[in-house]
Amino acid sequence: WDWVVACLEACVRNFHEDVMHKRLEGVEVKVENLHMFTRDGAAECTTKLVWADVPRWLTRCSNTGGTLKICALKGDDSRDVAQTLVNCAGLRELSAIVEERRIQDDAGKQGNALALEFEESREDERSRRFMMSTKQLLQSFEFASGLCAVIRHTQTQNSMVANTPSEVRKELRKIEFKIAVRRLRSALFWKPKEEIRHEHACQRQEPGPGWVCKGCKKTGDKDKSLVRFRCLAGCDFDLCIDCYSETQK
Repeated sequence: WDWVVACLEACVRNFHEDVMHKRLEGVEVKVENLHMFTRDGAAECTTKLVWADVPRWLTRCSNTGGTLKICALKGDDSRDVAQTLVNCAGLRELSAIVEERRIQDDAGKQGNALALEFEESREDERSRRFMMSTKQLLQSFEFASGLCAVIRHTQTQNSMVANTPSEVRKELRKIEFKIAVRRLRSALFWKPKEEIRHEHACQRQEPGPGWVCKGCKKTGDKDKSLVRFRCLAGCDFDLCIDCYSETQK
């Protein structure tokens, strides 16, 4: 097994080096059958894998039930190698297919969260001290003088306003400071597929034969369980229920 691991890793690295040399010659390289290892130790084609270009999301994508297969890369130049695989071998960037949003901001618009939630909460003495020091800084005469200088520097001749440090400080002292004690929760969600957002309304229809989802390209003939949504204006536009939920609501 060790020689298999060494062979695949050598193939990936040699491919990266070949692409770099070909680019110097003005030649672009594209492949669809390059294989590499996942973080789970399985060998998969790069077209089925995802590169965790946002490392802090890795732990949140560890229990997605195989929905996301994260590639394994080693070495100081792993980021350069991954970028080559994205451009030339069909590897997908994690940030291109998912995004982080607060649970409250999402409010169910994009369905259930893909990955684990992250929470921050509670008011404590450290938070109160930080609030007071921030308040003292922003309401100080020194800060007002600096802000007044910035305002004057960014104004044009036609929009000059005579702001004095005392006037700026007076406005700053009107700010009310509070500690956010509400729980802040975020999760990873699939990015909406904007390129398949349709101009007309779609409605659930009887599946029928010969239809293909414009989003995921699944066909109703192969998967009889697919739920079909069709354009009410008569366009040749069909979506399965998953792609409809992500893009049309």
